[in-house]
Amino acid sequence: MIPNYPELCIQAGCPAWWLEDAGKPQPCRGRLVKAYLPHVSQVPMALVPRGRAEDDRQHQLADCEIVPLDHKAVMEPDGLPVAGIPCPPREARGVYLVKKRPAVILAMPGEELPKGLVLGKPRGQTLPTFIVAPYYGADENTGTRAGYSDAFLDRVRKLEYPRFFWEKLPLSGSTVSVLRVDHIQPLGSNHTSWELTPYRLSEEAMVILNEQIQWHFTGELGDPENSVLAGLIEYLVE
Repeated sequence: MIPNYPELCIQAGCPAWWLEDAGKPQPCRGRLVKAYLPHVSQVPMALVPRGRAEDDRQHQLADCEIVPLDHKAVMEPDGLPVAGIPCPPREARGVYLVKKRPAVILAMPGEELPKGLVLGKPRGQTLPTFIVAPYYGADENTGTRAGYSDAFLDRVRKLEYPRFFWEKLPLSGSTVSVLRVDHIQPLGSNHTSWELTPYRLSEEAMVILNEQIQWHFTGELGDPENSVLAGLIEYLVE
């Protein structure tokens, strides 16, 4: 269901925030999706093959180690190569903890390039992707989610930090969520990578979210006369 918002929040100043589409939803800017997205770790980890396990003739089994991926480290496999885990020079296989979470589409993939431009080259170099921003549940859930403090959420709701955006999603689960502008990331365009919901942000909501992103990226917020977001922030402060 479309959530009800308290009076003192950005969404309350918008005629319509979330819209629900009837019928089969389609990907679009502002569409709310669900996808397995990685937890961003300050120290990334890598999977390093250490050689085939037990029988050197078996490529299905290998001894591996998960190690910190320091930018100075040289991730070279030890022992015989493992066919199922190729490791080209100067590359490493990152290991991430992922969770299926809500995200909003910020940019569409665009068209695939003509075959003549990419003939003979790996498709992964030019395959299009969505650009999304993930939401994190704010409610504490023992054992699965730490949540955020009420004091922090109050400040985020008043837009004191450009990289956080307070939100109530039209989905079951956490009562309040936080959108991480600093976690904007690509998402594969193949339909197996995401699950569409019938909800999308209104055009007015996208204007505000775009200003929030620009504020985080540039560190500059327009004056209240020319910026919808700045005007709403001024209202919340007063």
